[in-house]
Amino acid sequence: MASKEHLRVYVNPALSAQELIGLLRRARDSRRERQAGYVQRVIENTSLLLAAYADGRLVGVLRALSDFSVCCYIADVIVDRNFSREGVLSALLAEVRHDLDDECEIILPAGLQPEIAVAANT
Repeated sequence: MASKEHLRVYVNPALSAQELIGLLRRARDSRRERQAGYVQRVIENTSLLLAAYADGRLVGVLRALSDFSVCCYIADVIVDRNFSREGVLSALLAEVRHDLDDECEIILPAGLQPEIAVAANT
């Protein structure tokens, strides 16, 4: 496992469909595994894409749709299962908050813990 010091988050990186498909497999999220062309369109049509890397390996992705002023809808959060307790989600949400206006509300998908929702909007 990587320490938080080795975790880097990038905004709108040049992420390939194959990288994201690999992460989906490591996250054991087969519901969203798709053909490379479909995944590439998802990447290209996202208004805010964040990627977390640990020691050069993609370990998390957050995909959001936003006007950057009023609201930001978190569409997807994908974290490598081997890094699920390593602060990846917190790092991704902190970077989202940093990139938005102070008044912009972050709207999270159902299923994230309530404490994450509170942290995202503070």
